[in-house]
Amino acid sequence: MPNRCSADDNGYNWLGFLDYNQIESNFMNKIYTLIYAAIIASLLVGCGKKSENAAPSTGSAPAATTESAQAAAPAVDNAALFYEQGRELRDGLKGVVDKAKAFELFSKSAELGNSGAMFFVGVMYANGESVHVDEQKALEWLEKSDKGGCGAAAPYMKELKARMAKKANKKK
Repeated sequence: MPNRCSADDNGYNWLGFLDYNQIESNFMNKIYTLIYAAIIASLLVGCGKKSENAAPSTGSAPAATTESAQAAAPAVDNAALFYEQGRELRDGLKGVVDKAKAFELFSKSAELGNSGAMFFVGVMYANGESVHVDEQKALEWLEKSDKGGCGAAAPYMKELKARMAKKANKKK
């Protein structure tokens, strides 16, 4: 039986009067959720884009022709497509979760230079999501992602390095 003295989800108490404490609590919870979402979104700025550092420069390469630029465009489009499909499958955004397929798609996208995909490959290696935990590979992918401009990579790298150091200290 519900507590008759507390407010319901709409902020009304058992007598039908507004309970301002409950309304304020609900409002603050929504504010905190929005702030949290904004923080996460700001960390992911730059993720999911083609990294400028993806391929090493030869230094004296001639200017790109229209044909070579058009040939490179499908690779960039595929990188973004693989990244988006990977996010959908990893996070179940369309109701289906398939982390093994997500890892495959992120790997393809990362190889094409997508910094967000590099981040997720690193995270999946770090957490053992559909692959064996490999913290060294995770760190390598997170470093590539960070160099590619993914803002979420640096804090995750810091956390992973701390976790690795803690494990190393335990072995001693």
